[in-house]
Amino acid sequence: MTVPASFAGSDANFQIKQLDKTATINTTSTPTGYSTIGSYVYELSALSDVSTKISTFNNALTVSIAYDSSDISGIDESTLKIYRWDGSSWNQLSGCSVNTSAKTVTCTTTNFSTFVLFGQASSSSSSSSSSSSSSSSSTNCSDQAPGAKAPWLYGAIAQDSGSVLLYFTEADNPVNKYVLEYGTKSGDYPYGVQDMGVNSRGQMTFLVKSLLPNTTYYFRVRGGNGCAVGNWSNEISAKTKGLVTTNNLDFVSSELKPIEETQPTETNVSCQTYAVKSGDTLWSIAKNLLGDGNKYKDIISQNKDKYSSLETSNSLITGWKLKINCSQQTTEQKQKTTETTTQNGYEVKVKVMDIQNKPVAGAKVTLHSTPREATTDKNGIASFDNVEAGQHQVLIAYDGYKGEQTVNLTGDAKEFDLNVKVQKDNLSISPLAFGIMGIMGLVIAVLTILLIKARRKV
Repeated sequence: MTVPASFAGSDANFQIKQLDKTATINTTSTPTGYSTIGSYVYELSALSDVSTKISTFNNALTVSIAYDSSDISGIDESTLKIYRWDGSSWNQLSGCSVNTSAKTVTCTTTNFSTFVLFGQASSSSSSSSSSSSSSSSSTNCSDQAPGAKAPWLYGAIAQDSGSVLLYFTEADNPVNKYVLEYGTKSGDYPYGVQDMGVNSRGQMTFLVKSLLPNTTYYFRVRGGNGCAVGNWSNEISAKTKGLVTTNNLDFVSSELKPIEETQPTETNVSCQTYAVKSGDTLWSIAKNLLGDGNKYKDIISQNKDKYSSLETSNSLITGWKLKINCSQQTTEQKQKTTETTTQNGYEVKVKVMDIQNKPVAGAKVTLHSTPREATTDKNGIASFDNVEAGQHQVLIAYDGYKGEQTVNLTGDAKEFDLNVKVQKDNLSISPLAFGIMGIMGLVIAVLTILLIKARRKV
């Protein structure tokens, strides 16, 4: 068999080590719905010199793994993918393609670690020799799927150049894990985490790692129960930070709360409908129900739209249904209807606190996608009206520091409270930048030593 893995796109020295498949899978896992293909499990590393290992690259490298026909019995060949283990979960490589003629799978990566070739069982087998393998690989799931309610992915905050913190609500039970998919294009999710675990009840968060700097990612999550999965959440996006940032306003915590609409309190609860009986007069009805016969004019005013003859004659017809003492409530109802018609969006209140839980007054809060600005008051609150549903960027700036996060507004609530806690950060350097500076420093040191030796020889 030829060397099963090859790389292109870098001058680094690569090391390829084949690992024991059983030992590797026993200490990690497998992506949901996927099976290992053959024994194609490799640890891949790159060295810039004899001792310095490089695990992350700025430019994507090409990874190719070859396989045999015997490796894919009962497997849908088009589903073959290369996954990378990041220390806690499997991540599908990007740009994967399958060459069925050459029997190779080719993908790209910017990180090195452990790589495995996975594939999904075919739904049906074209030959009797593979039918038993196919049926055993595609057994029906007997676990109960989560309920119809999907998680609500409402917040995404870049933590540094390589990670984004997601905020989402719980899915309907039964749930024993959450699944994540993400990618750099909306609706295209080549990467994933098959088991994010289950947080304690309340606010759900997950930190997505090993991302590229200064890159926009799109995320969605769903609940899972064993082999069964629920509905996907909405999509939300966030852009990772650059390698070096200055005067950054870090979002230490964030919570978005929908405020349920409450019904207005009725100031007059005596509104009723009265059926006219034989012998009734407007005076007697007003006397009995309103306590004063002189209030018969109020009855006329409230019912003249339906019974126009009341304005010209005080005579009543048995069976008429009169509204009694309803004028004030009718006005409130009309006012509410008018407000509902004109208020098509959400009311959003952004409360900004520092790490000492003190309100941040005078901060400028900008809300996109339709840009609008407000300044926080003494209580740290900035208010916005008629905010459309969907994804928005919340930018906060004060004292020369800036920070942002993504929120998603959806649902029947008419008001949202966004409570954020921020912290000033004068200078932030990502681990990748430190690594690059370390390599550059090492190169400079080596060149300096060589230059000194050359001068001594002269």
